[in-house]
Amino acid sequence: MVKRRIVLILLLGLLVSAGCDNNAKERNKTIAEVEEVKAVLSEAEAELADVKAELSRVKATLDGFRDEMSELKEKLAAVCETQGKTDSELTAVKQAYNDLGKQVNGPSSEQDTAVASGEKGELRNEMNELKKALAAISATQGKADSELTVFRQAYNDLLKRVNVLSDERDLEIARGEKIREDIERLAEQLRGQANEVTGYGGVAGELQAGSEDFNEGELDVIFVPTPQDVVNKMLELANVQKDDLVYDLGCGDGRIVVTAAKKYGCSAMGYDINPRRVKESLENIEKNNVKHLVRIERKDIFTLDLSKANVISLYLLPELNVRLIPQLEKLKDGSRIVSHDFDMVGVKPDKVVTLVSEEDNYEHNIYLWTTPLNKEDGQVDVE
Repeated sequence: MVKRRIVLILLLGLLVSAGCDNNAKERNKTIAEVEEVKAVLSEAEAELADVKAELSRVKATLDGFRDEMSELKEKLAAVCETQGKTDSELTAVKQAYNDLGKQVNGPSSEQDTAVASGEKGELRNEMNELKKALAAISATQGKADSELTVFRQAYNDLLKRVNVLSDERDLEIARGEKIREDIERLAEQLRGQANEVTGYGGVAGELQAGSEDFNEGELDVIFVPTPQDVVNKMLELANVQKDDLVYDLGCGDGRIVVTAAKKYGCSAMGYDINPRRVKESLENIEKNNVKHLVRIERKDIFTLDLSKANVISLYLLPELNVRLIPQLEKLKDGSRIVSHDFDMVGVKPDKVVTLVSEEDNYEHNIYLWTTPLNKEDGQVDVE
């Protein structure tokens, strides 16, 4: 299991740069797709604005036509009323004219005797006036008929135009609804792609951080966080006390020195060559209010004087542990060294503890050495 983790850590260094490139390409591709969706969305919104403007125009035109139709209805009513009056007048005049005609042209001699010739002349004059009245009424009625026909035709034409515009309005409304659906779909697609870009950003950020660790000439390893339950077990195995001074070589995000200070109340020093890790460690001790107990420094661990420490914690590759042996041999007798996953070739550990972490479900080995270091071959106690 440990060999597998070693391989994974080494592969991570090799793959991280390629991962960054691939994720950057995917992210750029997604960003380009987002821009395309934004452009289509803008076009759809502009089209929807055009539809709204067209609907407003149609509505205004319909309102105008309805006003014209109301006026035409009023005029039609007036013409019909006039026509009714002229019909009544025409009937009355015709009746009077016929009555006069009977009086003037009646066949009986008694009527001729009764009506003087002067009176007949007056009746004829009266009949002529009635003829003129009939002609005038007929002309008025004809005009009213013509107006009525014109008004009816105009009304029908307006009605047809209203119906056409109503159909156009319904089509524009349906078109607007379709555009709104398209906009909502595009907006949802845009939100999804924005989340995808954000996700790529997070992955790319992690990979980029690892890439920077790996590619930085000063760095010997990339940062892989130790699970918190493994941290707890390392400090427990080292039997940390309140008056101890704990050094974490390659402190990463500072979780080991922070835990030592919070759990045991001891002082601790964290060293890392990577400024990103130093910044994270400083933020971690600030967050956990242990600045009075913990210090973080950016230094090359292979140049450090370790003689003041009582406890040393390591999570380095085996060959790096071996490089530290000359410095570790200068520790005071009884000092404890704990290493996560990697041993120290040529030095016998006092104890090796195996732990399956609840955080990652991997099997982790923790090695303990006590100074002076035992370079002799012998049986290793394993729990």
